[in-house]
Parts: sequence; C-alpha cells; structure tokens
Amino acid sequence: MTDLNYLWKIKIEELPFGAEGAVLEAMHDYPKGKTILLPPADWNGDSEEEFFFDPIGFKHKLIALFHHYAAQATTIMEANLTFQERANQIIKLDATLYTILYYYLNQEHDASTLDSSDVERLILMSTDLYFKPTTSTKNDWLNQLNQAKFLKV
Repeated sequence: MTDLNYLWKIKIEELPFGAEGAVLEAMHDYPKGKTILLPPADWNGDSEEEFFFDPIGFKHKLIALFHHYAAQATTIMEANLTFQERANQIIKLDATLYTILYYYLNQEHDASTLDSSDVERLILMSTDLYFKPTTSTKNDWLNQLNQAKFLKV
C-alpha cells in the first residue's frame, strides 16, 4: 500500500483482510453465515441482541463497495469539473473509501461487526473516521491509509 497517491487506486484484494481467521473458520463451518446472540454493551441479563455473523459475506461486500466507490472517484477525477465541484464530491467518496478500508484491514473485530446484512449502512454511518485522524504504533496500515487520503486532516 506504500507509494499511493489516492485511496481509489488501492487494489483491495491484495491487502490482508483483518478478520481472515474468521473467514477461514466460516468457510468450513458456516459458509453462508449464521445467526448469533450477543449481550448488548449495557446488558442487564434480560435479553440478547441478534446478529448475522457472516465474515465471508462481509469481506465480499466490502470489496464490492470499494470497487463501486473507487470507480465513482476515478470518474469524478477525470470529469471536467471546477475545483470546488470536484473537491466536494471527491472528499465524500474518499471518506467512504477510507472507512471501507478501515473495516477491511482492522484486526479488532467482534462478532457483531462482521454482520454482512447491513455493511453499506455501517460504512456510510462511520465516515467520521476519516475526519478523526489517528495514528497507531501497532497498525502500520492505519498510518498508510492516512497518508493516502485526498484531504489530509
């Protein structure tokens, strides 16, 4: 991922999926996913929340979404737009791509985050990650993602 100018130029399939261990387990035991019950964060013992645990579907949907938004970003960059028009659209797409890559590379998933039934909503509701720059001494990929963002904040 080094020496990249833009997030939409990344070849996501060449990157390590952070939850690959869960994918390998799922391929054998539950290739189409499974429903699991987990206690909510504020669990008082009464009820558990239901999630669709599908690491394989989650990974595939992230890849498909990445390609979709990367194609849009490429089109915007090649279009005859004013700087303001291009910047407004490309920053929104860049934030979405950053968030997809964040979830794709992140190794700290719990079972509830690998729910493939609502991946796009999760991504679109999490784009604030783009505007909260964080660095990590443990995760070099996060530092590299920050360097490839269109808008350096």
